[in-house]
Amino acid sequence: MLPDRAAAQILLAEAEAVNPGAWVAHSVGVARAAELIAQKHLALDPERAYVLGLLHDIGRRGGPNRDRHILDGYEYLTGLGYADAARIALTHSFVIPELSTLQGDWDGTLEEHARLVCPSGNAPLCRLAHRRRPAAATL
Repeated sequence: MLPDRAAAQILLAEAEAVNPGAWVAHSVGVARAAELIAQKHLALDPERAYVLGLLHDIGRRGGPNRDRHILDGYEYLTGLGYADAARIALTHSFVIPELSTLQGDWDGTLEEHARLVCPSGNAPLCRLAHRRRPAAATL
């Protein structure tokens, strides 16, 4: 589930009010690029691509952070009922859905990190890694 464009723009504006920074313009740029790419691909939805691009870094609303924003964004969007956007917020920093491929250094707490790890198989990345990847049209 996703918010529409207007609702996503409101979410980003609210997040910017809490934590302004270059990440907001970056998110708008990603949204525009994703929309343009999707317009050229018959199986992709440009509106969906825009919204997902706009919200991919929404976890930065909580303040200056590095990689912890993936968990913050996932939990925030999940709490709002936007599961598809939450999945992108969580996974956009990974080449493949494994915590070891995180591009930067973890800056959250050990407890937060443990919520990502897979021993129980129930952590967010575990659930995503063990699901079949959706067809391109659903991305």
